[in-house]
Amino acid sequence: NGVGHVVLQENLSDRSRSIIVVSETDPGPPLMLSRILPTNAYQRQGDGTIITWTDPEVSNDVAISFQHEEGCEYIWKELQ
Repeated sequence: NGVGHVVLQENLSDRSRSIIVVSETDPGPPLMLSRILPTNAYQRQGDGTIITWTDPEVSNDVAISFQHEEGCEYIWKELQ
């Protein structure tokens, strides 16, 4: 849905974490917000720069494509 930066956010009140994608150009609401759930089956695809999963809260398949493999690797390790 757009180009942005991936941010991991921790909610201190319930110790949950979320993946947030904020737009590079629009300071408005995030392009994506998805809670990290232990029941989500995260998969790494392509040349190592794509992470996919199904978000049960919105009943939708989600994919994030990273420009650099290092960024994908960092997020991937945080999801494990």
